[in-house]
Amino acid sequence: MKNTYVLMLDLQDNPDKIAEYEQHHRAVWAEVEQHIADCGITQMTIYRLGTRLVMLMNADDTFSFERMAQLSAQNETVQRWEKWMWDYQQATPFTPAGEKWVLMDEIYRFQAA
Repeated sequence: MKNTYVLMLDLQDNPDKIAEYEQHHRAVWAEVEQHIADCGITQMTIYRLGTRLVMLMNADDTFSFERMAQLSAQNETVQRWEKWMWDYQQATPFTPAGEKWVLMDEIYRFQAA
């Protein structure tokens, strides 16, 4: 069974930084992508509208945010990537202090029969 999560984050309002951020995501480090898979994420997609980012994640039953946080804290490459990406990112107005990507609440779902 797959679980779907949708998260949100903002980018700094700087066209040059936004372009750089997108360029970096065309060449995400292999170690970072391996970490994503190791956490149980089977698919990850990031969408952008202006400065707003939306991440869609599909994960298997081994995934949890707690486990991902533990694995991330133990991985120096992931820590370097996250620190580097924070140079381009900023918290949304709805983000608790000290957090980055924030889980969105699902409020509507349609599924054809």
